[in-house]
Amino acid sequence: MLPGFNVSVDYFNIKITDVIQGYGADNILDTCALTGNETFCSLIHRAAGTGSLFLGTSVIGAPTSGYIVDINQNAGYLKTSGIDFAAGYKTTFKDLGVGDWGGVGIDFLGTYTHDYQVFSGIPGAPILQCVGIYGLSCQGNATPQSGPLPSFRSKVRLTYTPLINGLELSVNWRYIGPSNNDNTGDTCAFCHIDAYNYFDLAAQYRFHDRYTLRVGCNNVFDRDPPIISASQQPSVSSASGNTYPQVYDPLGRYLFVGLTADF
Repeated sequence: MLPGFNVSVDYFNIKITDVIQGYGADNILDTCALTGNETFCSLIHRAAGTGSLFLGTSVIGAPTSGYIVDINQNAGYLKTSGIDFAAGYKTTFKDLGVGDWGGVGIDFLGTYTHDYQVFSGIPGAPILQCVGIYGLSCQGNATPQSGPLPSFRSKVRLTYTPLINGLELSVNWRYIGPSNNDNTGDTCAFCHIDAYNYFDLAAQYRFHDRYTLRVGCNNVFDRDPPIISASQQPSVSSASGNTYPQVYDPLGRYLFVGLTADF
């Protein structure tokens, strides 16, 4: 029906039971305090004399501070569902009837996440619903999610191929949907992350059937990453530098150049 056009829509629904994860120190403390369950209370070790869980030293073999045992184990489940979209269209200006100016192509990739549920395996514990959420609940307490998971993310790349053999020019639009903090109280200072749009430029030139030169600029408009309150950062493993570098660009505008040789 439309030469050069392709599209695919894939639905996913995945559930993993007995996930390899820890209960989370906060969950262990809460469960012990609320239920007195010995299974969880026995994981809490307070320092002799002070009863502290963190004051003192943690020297191996001679610790003087308290600690909580939170090792990985098979517990709870992880469930996610949504839809992946992919589409592409390639043509030439000549086929469009506007003269022989080369070719053009557009590619789209997008993911709509309907739900992302995390259950710690602790009897009576809530099931976390983490789509569009960031903060201490969904990126803390030993959950596998490492950063905000917006309900929709996408990439759109427009590529122009001029009448110069081996040359390609492209612009890429990256969209990251909004997220909300899991602290819904009035004391939340950073309760919302707006949708983010990044734009990248790139050029590629292949010559002598062996060499490929690439130059480009990512985050052309130098968009700063969102700043996350230190009180809402779950751990350095998921948040660093008061932001989520695995989701947002922490470096700002980024220039690159590279040369590849095939042998």
